[in-house]
Amino acid sequence: MNTATSVSAPSSANEGSTITVKVTTASGNAAAIAGSTKVTFAGQTVTRSVSNGSASVSFKAPSVSKNTKYTISASFTAATDSVYKNSSGSKSITVVNTTATKKSTTSISAPGSVKGGKSFTVKVKTSGSSGKVAGTIKIKFNGKTITKSISNGSTSVSFKAPKVKKNKKYSISATYTPKKDSVYKASSKSKSITVKKK
Repeated sequence: MNTATSVSAPSSANEGSTITVKVTTASGNAAAIAGSTKVTFAGQTVTRSVSNGSASVSFKAPSVSKNTKYTISASFTAATDSVYKNSSGSKSITVVNTTATKKSTTSISAPGSVKGGKSFTVKVKTSGSSGKVAGTIKIKFNGKTITKSISNGSTSVSFKAPKVKKNKKYSISATYTPKKDSVYKASSKSKSITVKKK
């Protein structure tokens, strides 16, 4: 008789945490299914004897430098005198990197002054010690916020300076937030700009 093997496990787990995996083998027949189940995850293999079609095993999630997807696979082998056939199943799980390990640096390029009512460009660059820096950059000026997604570490935005009765200093701030699977830490920077009376 045919069987179907299913794997039950969380969709994600933090590195170093314990993952509990339940494997169930079933058939249309109500009789108990006996045999053994081999479960494999991240180079670890555990074999359990089963008499009622199910087994539970535990694994330790490996350390990862970034969020990494693994496959949990289970193979059921029926007992020698069983009428049931072998079957297998699998499930994906993402092991989450819990600590960003590399520093990022954010810089702002903008004019030192601008006339009120005029538009100006702000360039923001975030760099890392190695590889491309990706994620989002949130840029603020005079109560307005613009968020940009980046894949190569840099972006630019435009703001319009407010009209002022006298020269006034404002702050431009930029905050980099890494994407979820990044090894880089968040960073921020601010820069002053003087808005001049026309």
